[in-house]
Amino acid sequence: MQLIARPYTVADAAAVVLNTAARHTQGTDQKLDDGGDNEVTAADVKDAVDKKHAQGTDTALGTLTANLAMGGFEITGAGPIAGGVNVINVGETTTLSVEQCLGSLCLVTGAYTVVLPAVSTVAEGANVTVYSTGTNVIKVHPGLGDRFILDGVSLDDDHMLDSPGAAGDYVTVIKDSAAGWIVIGRSGVFIDGGGVP
Repeated sequence: MQLIARPYTVADAAAVVLNTAARHTQGTDQKLDDGGDNEVTAADVKDAVDKKHAQGTDTALGTLTANLAMGGFEITGAGPIAGGVNVINVGETTTLSVEQCLGSLCLVTGAYTVVLPAVSTVAEGANVTVYSTGTNVIKVHPGLGDRFILDGVSLDDDHMLDSPGAAGDYVTVIKDSAAGWIVIGRSGVFIDGGGVP
């Protein structure tokens, strides 16, 4: 006994289109053209479905926010992922945001203090470099209740780092668990600048 498949008919295709339409309600064109021979090809069905989707106007997918990157997502791939460093020009005493402590470079143009956000609010791996563009003593404050680890030694809570006062001095810090920031690189001899005046 040999089974012979019957041709795919207009009724069959219409069921597919209507089923698709039920899930994509923004479209309006559900017409199906069988070319007059009462047989529908895959191309006919595709054309009808494409027309249905082409009419859509729904943009209710929402808006991505800057916080998406902080939601525990990872981006991986076979090739390199590259991008620039966020550069922040600091012309006065400034408190950095959480986002600004994700690999930014702060160019400090005067004898100003850069205050870091509470270490408990930033992601693991958060880091920032503070760089002096002139011959000024710059200060970096860890945030109230936080501390720095400088040369393997924990400074007291709320104690600042002071630069030596030469152009080109910089310090790079990275989050150390929930307790504070570790100095992982610097140019010039940064010292314990004491507590908040």
